Amino acid sequence: MLHTGSVIALLMIQNVYILMMKPEYRSKLIGFNLVAGTMSIFMAIIYYWNSYRPRTGPVGNGPNHDLIWTNFLVMTITGGCFILVGILGFVITRKVHSIPKGYYLGAVITVLLISLLGPLITNHKDTYISAEEAESIALNQARVDGYNDVTIWNLFDAETSTANIFSTEKNKAIKVWKVYLDAAGHPDNLNTPTIIYYIDLKDGSIVSSVKS
Repeated sequence: MLHTGSVIALLMIQNVYILMMKPEYRSKLIGFNLVAGTMSIFMAIIYYWNSYRPRTGPVGNGPNHDLIWTNFLVMTITGGCFILVGILGFVITRKVHSIPKGYYLGAVITVLLISLLGPLITNHKDTYISAEEAESIALNQARVDGYNDVTIWNLFDAETSTANIFSTEKNKAIKVWKVYLDAAGHPDNLNTPTIIYYIDLKDGSIVSSVKS
């Protein structure tokens, strides 16, 4: 999201620069910004509506609420930034003929802060636990559950991966790490893991487990 915010901020600064230095492009730039901003907000609404439409299929394909809200807010903030620059250009063209340099500087700083701050606020990646942390949690939980000689199961190139499953405790679909484990006493000829743990990406809690 930081990269997204940086790109939006640079685009906004370029727009304000054109308003300052290229008055011959103001009318076109105003129209572009207003249309782009309106479309971005409209697309955010459509995306949000479509994300929560009823679907068929396994429960694991349920909506990822954090991702939906993050994308919705970023798209809305982006649209707001475009509209803000469009309105700024309209005011400059219609009412103001001689603009102090400090006015432009304030506009650049304002748009820059909005562009960067929005994605940073909605950024959830830093709160997620890593695959290694999830594996450590699963290994410890397996020992607590009475399994001996627990190891990561990696036959057939299996590896710890993310998935979406429904949490009865939280009553919604959440993103998890899917950790495959092997343990003593499990027949090798079954070619399956002894147990699979589903670890919440956010807080590292055990959402559920499936025994082979």
